[in-house]
Formats: sequence, structure tokens, C-alpha cells
Amino acid sequence: MSHKTAKQIINQVAAEVGVPTVVSPYSSGDAAMIQMRAILDAVGEELVEAYDWQALRREESFTVDPADDNIYDLPDNFRRMIDQTGWQRSDDVPLFGPLSALQWAYLVGRDLSSSTIYASFRLTQGKLYLFPEDPPDNVTIAYEYISDLWVEDGDVAGTYLNAPVKDNDIILLNSRLVERGLKFRFLQARGFDSAAAGQEYQNSLDKMCSQEKSAPILTAGDGGWQYPYLSTYGNTPDSGFGS
Repeated sequence: MSHKTAKQIINQVAAEVGVPTVVSPYSSGDAAMIQMRAILDAVGEELVEAYDWQALRREESFTVDPADDNIYDLPDNFRRMIDQTGWQRSDDVPLFGPLSALQWAYLVGRDLSSSTIYASFRLTQGKLYLFPEDPPDNVTIAYEYISDLWVEDGDVAGTYLNAPVKDNDIILLNSRLVERGLKFRFLQARGFDSAAAGQEYQNSLDKMCSQEKSAPILTAGDGGWQYPYLSTYGNTPDSGFGS
């Protein structure tokens, strides 16, 4: 899918709402352009919060080091973890969590570090906490997360930003969805009738969310997503599991 630049999106919306387009929205001192730049930032932030868009999905992995006290920094662009993607890859078992404050207090209070073969995690204070403490060396932890970087630098490929800062910066989210959001928010901010634009934006958002991922096969019987990947009868060894 091709993506539009910030300039293209702003000028497209400007033309739709009757505002004169400009050669460079990001160097323009026109009040409407200044407002559109600010609203574009707000719409991008709003859409980052709205859904786990494919363009924002990233993976983080690291090797546990006991010297870190089991407290690890989250990526600078971390917005939220994608549910159930944590994995203890070196041991081929899932990463349990996120633990609630109650669950964490229970594990720490019971001092179960020597009684579990699984790593569990808690997100708090902007950090990733792992249990048990003092794990074995070279345990590899991986998880997927949603990044807040929804813009690619127009001059440096592979460099990502959390807001556009110049005309040729590339918007990674669906262009038409961003345009509809910008149009709605601009009309709303200017005090114009924005009801139709708001409905169009919501319809587009609903449609894009439904098209972002394929649907799984649903079953009313026994079995689940694990089979044939994880099956007690098919591919779990009779002994030595987790050791």
C-alpha cells in the first residue's frame, strides 16, 4: 500500500473544506495551515490509541542478565504490548502475564523463585519486571508491541517519528482514514457543521479496523488455536518437558 506525505494529506483536506492549498504546509504561516498541522498530530495520536495497526507493530527481544535485577527498560517508542505475544524463546514456553499487582505480591511473598520453570512479567512504572528473580543466564525473552511512531522521515528511510515535522514526511497509517479524521477535527475546531464528516470518519475507522486482520476459523467443539502447534497428545514429550 502506498502512503501519502503530510503535505499531500493536508492539502487534500484543505481542498475539501475550501481552504487554499499551499506549496509548503510546514513552512506556511497561514492560520489554517498551522491549525491543520496541529490537528494532524492529534489525529495520528488518536489513531495510535484506537487500534493495533499493522504498520505500528514491532518486536522486542533481549537476553536476561541477572545483573539487571530483572527490571528492563521498554523500547523508547513503546505504547502498549500486544496481548499474549510474550515468549520465553530459549525454553520454548510462553511468557506468563501481565501479572496484576495482587498476583505479583503473591509470587514475591511466597518466594516461589525456586519452584517455577516459567518466567512471568509485570508492566509498571514504565518498566518490564520479570519473575522469578535471579533467573538463569541467557534466557531470551521476546514480545510484540505497538509503537507510537506513525510517521517515516521523508529524507531518511527507516527513521520513524511520532509526528510529522516537514512536508515530505510519510504517514504510515491509512491515508484516507487520516484525511477523514483531519477533516472532521478541523471542521469541528472551526465551529462548522461536522456531523457528516464525523460519521464518515467513524465509518472509515470501523471499516479499516475490520480489514486490518483476517478472521480465524471458529469452532464450537473441543480444540483451540494451539493445535497442531501445542498439543498434549500430538507434540508434547512424555518426559523432560520444560527442563
